[in-house]
Amino acid sequence: MKGTTVPEHEPGLLRVENPVRDYAWGSPTAIPEALGATPTGVPQAELWLGAHPGDPSVLTDGTRLDDHLAGQGQRPLPFLMKLLAAASPLSLQVHPATAQAQAGFARDEAAGLDLADPLRSYKDPFHKPEIIVALSPFAALCGFRTPAAARDDLVALLPEQLATGIGGDLAAALSLPDEADALRAAFELVLSGRPEVRALAAAAVAATADDHSTLARTIRWVGEHYGDDPGVLGAALLNRVDLAPREALYLGAGNIHAYLSGFGIEAMAPSDNVLRGGLTPKRVDVAGLLEIVRFEALVPTRVEPVTSEQGGVRLTSYWPPAEEFSVHIVDADAGPRTLAELTGPAMLIVASGRLELGSGADTLVVERGQSLFQAAGAPLTVRALEPGSTAYLTTTGALT
Repeated sequence: MKGTTVPEHEPGLLRVENPVRDYAWGSPTAIPEALGATPTGVPQAELWLGAHPGDPSVLTDGTRLDDHLAGQGQRPLPFLMKLLAAASPLSLQVHPATAQAQAGFARDEAAGLDLADPLRSYKDPFHKPEIIVALSPFAALCGFRTPAAARDDLVALLPEQLATGIGGDLAAALSLPDEADALRAAFELVLSGRPEVRALAAAAVAATADDHSTLARTIRWVGEHYGDDPGVLGAALLNRVDLAPREALYLGAGNIHAYLSGFGIEAMAPSDNVLRGGLTPKRVDVAGLLEIVRFEALVPTRVEPVTSEQGGVRLTSYWPPAEEFSVHIVDADAGPRTLAELTGPAMLIVASGRLELGSGADTLVVERGQSLFQAAGAPLTVRALEPGSTAYLTTTGALT
């Protein structure tokens, strides 16, 4: 009909470029090597894929992804995907539950603290669950272990120091009959700021020289980077988790943790709420951290992959107990295969080979190191243009 305009097709797939964060703990080679790029010589800690307003992906025309979504009347992405490369330990940290985040954010707002103020602990009123899927051997600290196990290992490492003084106080705290009381007392002592704590941390690092136990390996690695930081002793209270490539770990609210080393895919709710207790040059908020830490011995939550193969395309999926995100690895030798589970919104990056990717009426050829955003709607169809092609993908957490 004359005068009628056909609505412009909104692409289901959009190419994007992604920002790199060059924190000091990053690796100068892991991310570039994984994506076939030339290292810059600067530590590349995190490649961000998403619409986080602090550093969003950018469309090929220069439009920020968060602005694009807003312009299309779409909701913000409920997740942030990262490629994370840790060459040294990250901070000892914890994230709040939703109610804690709301209360902390309201408190900081009432105090009139600017979002950029270093004294501010809560940047938003949201929780921040996380998953890490290892792409190389990956080591992490995750949740408290039993106080008895921590005490026995510390006594074995430092028998004289744990008998008297600050060490004796730590051993006594870990010997309290109630588990929560023991962990709280020990952790508060470690983060108390007493100068004797640093001396005990230095002694612990020195004692690991010829010790090959799990605790010694952990303390030695942390001590190499942070010396007598009280977080060295904090690490002794936590579970160490060693992930093989394609194993995954989930971190919920209140779970005190620290990544130690390795390369992986991290996905999270896009919050900036991090309370730190040590092993960092950034602000340490001991009081805020102690408010939200879960003082209980935890068994680390590993996320077992669910794998299916069809038409020469294998999908390995990680479904954590979080509605905001799930992580998937696509390995393709042929195809096409339509991934009915993956209907977006999603962020995807190709790690090897070349893939033809389709969603609705859109088809794109994506090569190693290239990324795209998939809008919500049609499922993703994958065909390998080279055998051995691989892509990493993060989408929402609910099966559709």
